Amino acid sequence: MPTTRKPWAQRLSRRAGDARAGRARRPSVHPAQRRPGLSTDGGLSFQVSCAGQDEVDHYWNGLAANGGSESPCGWCKDPFGVSWQIIPRRFTELMQTPDPDVVARVSQAMFSMTKMVLADLETAAAG
Repeated sequence: MPTTRKPWAQRLSRRAGDARAGRARRPSVHPAQRRPGLSTDGGLSFQVSCAGQDEVDHYWNGLAANGGSESPCGWCKDPFGVSWQIIPRRFTELMQTPDPDVVARVSQAMFSMTKMVLADLETAAAG
């Protein structure tokens, strides 16, 4: 009675056969990675949670400098086109406040910023 192989076992067997025959298998690579000057589309981003304004300034200035760009709401792109959101931890705390008016004011303040400024967020929270 013949045994049926699982699809993954067939792929492994095929790969092993290629290696034994001296045929190298090329790993699959995203088309953007095949051409020089890799372009990114924003599908990948990073978030940095900062202790205070000094840390926000440090990361923001380092990432947006030398060919990077600034975007609204604490987002910036580094010179390679990778998106980063630089957020003070206090912003997260303010957004978790049970008072919906505080959350609304802090949100509106954040929408008007590029780099988040902690003092302006605190002022908005205070009303």
